[in-house]
Amino acid sequence: MIRQAQAGQATLAISAPASGQQAVAAALDSDYYPALAAQRAALIARRAALQARLATIPRRAWPATAGAVFAFVRVVDGPPVERLAPDLIRQAGVLLLPGTIFGAAGACHLRLAYGTTPVPVLETALARLRAYFA
Repeated sequence: MIRQAQAGQATLAISAPASGQQAVAAALDSDYYPALAAQRAALIARRAALQARLATIPRRAWPATAGAVFAFVRVVDGPPVERLAPDLIRQAGVLLLPGTIFGAAGACHLRLAYGTTPVPVLETALARLRAYFA
């Protein structure tokens, strides 16, 4: 019971409340803040580049989300992600995290952040991942 209460407390203390998320989404959808519109367009471009390049890597799957600034990429086969992630960092030169550091649901997943990464850097990183998995 204590573990369940701690999990609930962590979610409430760390996660943004739904009402706050809706307010941010409304602000991003408005034309009131041109800087936010530009930032949103940049995030959409990064996400599109990530999605297009991940689709070219065999045996990797990313069901694209409607938001977020990271991808939780499923590794269909291969070593456990706890071993794979450090090897990818060393061998491919791509910084990513094993999904398991976010809990059991992250098993067989790698987490790639793209929120502030310029598109050319994303393209280079994904080309390195494609070469690694080839």
